[in-house]
Amino acid sequence: MSTLSLVLLAACAGLPAEVPDSPGEITAAVLPDLVTIGSVDLPWLLWLTTAQLSADGWRDCPEAFEQEDGGLTFLGNDCVDSTGVQWFGSASVSVDATSGRQVLTLQDFGANDNVGGWTAKGQVAVTITTNGYLMDTTVAVTSLAPATDGGSPLVLWADTTAAYTTYDDVVYADRSDGQIGVEAWGTAEVTARLVPVSLLIDCGWASPFAGRVGFTGTNEASVTFSSGGLPEGPPADTGDTGDTADTAADTDDTDDTDLPEIDDDDEPDGVCGVCRDATIDGVSLEECIDLTRTLSWPFPAPY
Repeated sequence: MSTLSLVLLAACAGLPAEVPDSPGEITAAVLPDLVTIGSVDLPWLLWLTTAQLSADGWRDCPEAFEQEDGGLTFLGNDCVDSTGVQWFGSASVSVDATSGRQVLTLQDFGANDNVGGWTAKGQVAVTITTNGYLMDTTVAVTSLAPATDGGSPLVLWADTTAAYTTYDDVVYADRSDGQIGVEAWGTAEVTARLVPVSLLIDCGWASPFAGRVGFTGTNEASVTFSSGGLPEGPPADTGDTGDTADTAADTDDTDDTDLPEIDDDDEPDGVCGVCRDATIDGVSLEECIDLTRTLSWPFPAPY
């Protein structure tokens, strides 16, 4: 397939058929899946995966093709890279020359490391502002169950708008709002406030050291993240110092912007969350909830 003739059709961004189009009842059993798909890490995982592939010019898996408009397309086609990660589907990245807005289009694109494998279909639109990042995400994500646990893939869905900024060298979501869904369960509204992006500090999926996220289905739930010895967090009102929601018109030249990097050290540089404290309809679950499914950064360190 030649670079010039390669055409990637726009991915379907609507609610997937596997997710019922109605609010679900939030229980202790489904709450971990809501936290997984409602994580503020999600757009960063998808966006920075293609950014890493763009930087890895030596790769032949996935294959990379330059588009006529200067964007890039990646083809997985079930290839397996040198670390044993299998890649699927296709993804394309286009950049608006005027605004610098990047649009990532995913067509069943993803990777499986037999730990937290995933594929995604939909779009992530990213605007880099003078103070942070605005991200609009509409994706259906299939969590690929690890081969060792006997589970099966699960379809999850997210349609969110988020504003991110930086405080004390930590990227965090000032706010993230939208709707999420779980296969065979239904949908819920999600709101997140002041949640660090744990992926960027080498913590586990949805394991930030602070912040809160709320879910509303036919009932309500909330999850707060905490850690022992919690450092000073971002201010309650970021105001002029970092509320990216007010900076949509002020865009940086993306060529001059250094993107955050994913740590791949054995030990995290930052503080990670040690507890996800949850309540359902105001009643505490009285124990930290564990996630049954996580999504992996698909670039394990080879040594």
